[in-house]
Amino acid sequence: MRQVGKIKSNTQLLQIITVLVLIAGFGLRIAKTNTLPLDQIEAILAMSAENLFEDNAQISQPFYTVITGILFWLFEDSNLVARIIPILAGSALILMPWLAGDWLSDRAKLVLSIGFAFDPALVAASKTVGSTIIAATALFLAILLFRKKKPIGVG
Repeated sequence: MRQVGKIKSNTQLLQIITVLVLIAGFGLRIAKTNTLPLDQIEAILAMSAENLFEDNAQISQPFYTVITGILFWLFEDSNLVARIIPILAGSALILMPWLAGDWLSDRAKLVLSIGFAFDPALVAASKTVGSTIIAATALFLAILLFRKKKPIGVG
């Protein structure tokens, strides 16, 4: 009887730690995002998203451009809105190890989640306008779905 309670409390502790890691990782990604200026390449992508509904719109990264263009149409144009999709994709990457099922132990999943949350390269990619972190998250998800033999999710 005590063993069941211990397993339940370990699972709850892992869930609490994972939520805290997710919050911290999201906080790192969104911190000062609106005050950071866009570089030249980011500005070009943001402008193509802003001009999405014009007749001569040029789209180089379709997923990012269309979603961000819709967000620009719904909300005020800002650096935060330009970066929100990569921020959300980078934050989703933090939770990806937990989709691995029995492939990884809970400890390995937690370590990977912490690594994904605090890795400087992933944090920087999440703050960058574009599809790099979106592609990385989609690739990781595709690998997990392929491993779980769910080909519809893979595409």
